[in-house]
Amino acid sequence: MIKKNILYRLFAYLVVAMAVIGSGYIALAGESEYSDWLKVNLGGDEVLLCDRKIDSDYFFIAKKGTEIKVGSLIDVDRSGDAPKNFIISWEFIDQNNNYLELRVLPRDVKQNYIKHEGKLYAENVSYRSLPLEGVTELFISIELAKYENKSNMPKSLSELEERGGIDKIFICSVRDPIRL
Repeated sequence: MIKKNILYRLFAYLVVAMAVIGSGYIALAGESEYSDWLKVNLGGDEVLLCDRKIDSDYFFIAKKGTEIKVGSLIDVDRSGDAPKNFIISWEFIDQNNNYLELRVLPRDVKQNYIKHEGKLYAENVSYRSLPLEGVTELFISIELAKYENKSNMPKSLSELEERGGIDKIFICSVRDPIRL
């Protein structure tokens, strides 16, 4: 179990430090609400499992066939030229408190910076392939840490765990996710 948990964390931690190029920003033209952003990112054949706003960050989880689609819109606005750096980890846990390991690496759909109402957000949407057979309840959480600059970020997983400073945020639970 411990070995499995360590392996999960090695693959689950995603350090996002996107390079910002002057023209690399995408404006939310005509999208004034989070619900509009959500609609844009959900296909007609996808079922929204849950969504959540936490402070100025937004998250959603949807299902398409056997894949789980996750999306985040992280507030990375700060004064200065570059956005905040952040680390995010999605955690998927079953009813027996077992971490569900990804079958394959996540398949990215979007990774952008978005300017909206004078603020800067990092947008990330991806598909995850999870072993949902036998799962009667799926608990979804994230771990999130933000850093003013890249030099403040931990250089390794062990440094991250030693340092702490990551907020664990429960997003939702989904009953019988395989039948949705």
